[in-house]
Amino acid sequence: MIAAHHVVFALAVAALGGAGLRLGGRLGARGLELVVAAAPLAAAAAVLWALGLGLVDLGGSTVALAAGAGLTWIAARALLPDPAARHQLADWWTQAAPATRIGLLALAAAGLALCVWQLRHPHLDLDGAVYHLGLPGSWRHSGSPGAVVGIVDGMPVGNYPITYEVLVGWALGLSQSWVIASIVTPAFAALLVIAIWTGLRSLDVPALVAGLGAAALLTLPLSARQFGGPLNDLPATAWLATAAALAVLSLPVPERVRGPRPLLLVPAVVSAGLAVGTKTTPILLVALVLAFAGWSHRAALRAHAAPLAAAVVVALIVCAIWPLRNLIDHGSPLWPFVSTSWGDPVPPKLKEIEASFISHPAEVLRGRTGAYAEILGGALLLAPAAFVLALVRRSRITLALAGATALAALLWSTAPYTGIDQSTGLAITTTRYLLPMLLAATAAIALSARGDHPRLRAAAIAVFAVSVVISLVRDAGIGFPFVPSWKTLALAAVLGAGAALLVGGRRLPAAAWVAPLLAVLAGVGLAAAAPGYAERHAITFAYPGYVELYAALRAQPGYNDDARPVAMGPYTFAPIGGDRLRHEVSLVPESEPCAAVRARARRGWLIIVVIDESPVSKLGIDEAESQRLRTCMKAITPRAQITGYDLYGPAE
Repeated sequence: MIAAHHVVFALAVAALGGAGLRLGGRLGARGLELVVAAAPLAAAAAVLWALGLGLVDLGGSTVALAAGAGLTWIAARALLPDPAARHQLADWWTQAAPATRIGLLALAAAGLALCVWQLRHPHLDLDGAVYHLGLPGSWRHSGSPGAVVGIVDGMPVGNYPITYEVLVGWALGLSQSWVIASIVTPAFAALLVIAIWTGLRSLDVPALVAGLGAAALLTLPLSARQFGGPLNDLPATAWLATAAALAVLSLPVPERVRGPRPLLLVPAVVSAGLAVGTKTTPILLVALVLAFAGWSHRAALRAHAAPLAAAVVVALIVCAIWPLRNLIDHGSPLWPFVSTSWGDPVPPKLKEIEASFISHPAEVLRGRTGAYAEILGGALLLAPAAFVLALVRRSRITLALAGATALAALLWSTAPYTGIDQSTGLAITTTRYLLPMLLAATAAIALSARGDHPRLRAAAIAVFAVSVVISLVRDAGIGFPFVPSWKTLALAAVLGAGAALLVGGRRLPAAAWVAPLLAVLAGVGLAAAAPGYAERHAITFAYPGYVELYAALRAQPGYNDDARPVAMGPYTFAPIGGDRLRHEVSLVPESEPCAAVRARARRGWLIIVVIDESPVSKLGIDEAESQRLRTCMKAITPRAQITGYDLYGPAE
């Protein structure tokens, strides 16, 4: 059954991807552009199926989700009978420059090595283990993706933008295992690189500059640390890059005698919705991209009103349900981060940590410049270089991108959680909110190298190369437990490049059976990594007491054989539910009576996090709820007491 679930997941991905390729081809995408256009269309279809099936509590059913993917593929074949997409990709490979083929296979090999390493050493990060997987894990049991779920006491993470979590939940429902968490970020990193490459090359940015620009952004510690867990900053940036690339591809380019393709705004709008639904940090740049594209195609919008209106509806569904629900339930679309005079206030635990950088920049930086330099790495060079090169080049597009970079940086500095707070002293990890701004800076630097400007081209190459070196030498995110050594990735890339040299420009097979075969092989590979995944995560995660807690839980009679629930308080760890998500992990509500708390320990297992013994300052949790739960259970002997945790279980 393990292999069957993972094969079904891989086939469902292939089905939605194939449908996206067909639709992308009909909308005007060609060659590698097809991948950029297909990704948001396929992802949006997955989100829509998860939400739609969730209305009848089938959003966690493998059969139902697989049927949805299959129906999407059948509909695409019936309504879009042209099978040229896969042949176009094969043709593109044949016609691509040798350097492009080498770079693509080098990237693919490095990505595969990264996925294998991540499956062997799944870290998942604290946010990943608590809520990025906690929400999808809960929906897998309830069958209702998108539902508000308690994960952390006093912090309503279920009211955050959760499009990304719904997409992950779609994958969990199909695979019924956590291994998806280790491949989702590498997949988005690949999409980010392809989108950057495709968009920049369509604007005649030299290949070396475009490739180094993508490498500079991806090797930043801010990006590299994303690989340690299924976090949402890199996916949001990838969707932003995809929307921008598609907007650029839709425009006429006189240098290449390419006419306008306004229908490419359809996947661009969908990708923009996915970006904002994943995280609000790209919202400014998303708005600028869509405004620019819409104005450029203003004369053609009426002629393509129907497909563009459909794209807007889909984008709103995948991104606007959460703010609409927050507006109705709490009086503010941005609750719990922003309140209104007539709505619910910001929760106290978030209020404690909402300080912004700009409110006291000197205090934030005092004595911490080294820490910021460590986490920013090459970003300290990319941001100022974008302004300098834009001013030297003085083209409208580079100046516009430099201005967008400045606006995005200002928006970050005014955002909550970017300054010193009352509980942790410094929310320095929120520098990852700068990734959309750094994408704009990367584009500004790359576009300054266009045309006959050899000195600017050399300057752009030098900036990107030095940024990569800074990020690698600082080693702030390149290494265990986030990613393997850069030497490992470099070796894999070299092997991929060697394979590209062997294959050369020979036409890749484009038969209809190729994608299903690759999907089956990928599913079998993922299934092989599923057993023991939760235990490997506990070891790699190395959170105080967590390895001992998971070992004690697995040693409990019945844990490995039945599906009794696991309750935790005052916060939850999703992977504690086991490799196959067999045990539903739920939060003990803050107001739950002691009798109900004790009943949880009789029905299944109860884990109380002992806050004064556990470093949870990042979560902003005080000791009150932990002490209340311990008081409720004081007359009952724990099954195990580990530093940071008390474990209770049912009678044998």
